[in-house]
Amino acid sequence: MFCGFEDDALCGFEENNSNSLSDIWWGRSNVAVLPSGLSLIDHTCGSERGYFLHIASSSPERGRYRGQKTFIASPYYFGMDSHCVSFFYYMVGYNVGTLNVYTHTKDSGPTPKWSAYGNQGTFWTKANIDVPGELTRFGYKIVFETILDLGAFADIGIDDVRVAGGECGL
Repeated sequence: MFCGFEDDALCGFEENNSNSLSDIWWGRSNVAVLPSGLSLIDHTCGSERGYFLHIASSSPERGRYRGQKTFIASPYYFGMDSHCVSFFYYMVGYNVGTLNVYTHTKDSGPTPKWSAYGNQGTFWTKANIDVPGELTRFGYKIVFETILDLGAFADIGIDDVRVAGGECGL
């Protein structure tokens, strides 16, 4: 399975915010204008023709978004053996916060698998997550969560989510 978020259906990913009053949500975009004024384009196509998902906050009121969370979850994935989930992400801005990735099954709550905090730079970075066969046989979702820190001028984006059979390796 590969998802570059090029179509409006978002490969079955669905947003689920825990705070219905949240001003922050995942949006599909082809260009992100970063706090520095630089622009970041889609990872898949390397141009403005492609799309990715991102959240952005640009409030001059420091602390306005602090602690706000937003989630986006994949459809259920199944398999007989372990899976390697890879994706590209960027995190840029002052006190940008945290990007967490969880696996989630029907029988259990979210299990933390990966996390990054703070300004990671103005470029796409690849991350890998191993999902054991015990989860793939029963089905699991991948959940991306953002938690904003001070939230002023912060951007977090994801693109090119890939689920492949086997372990990720090095």
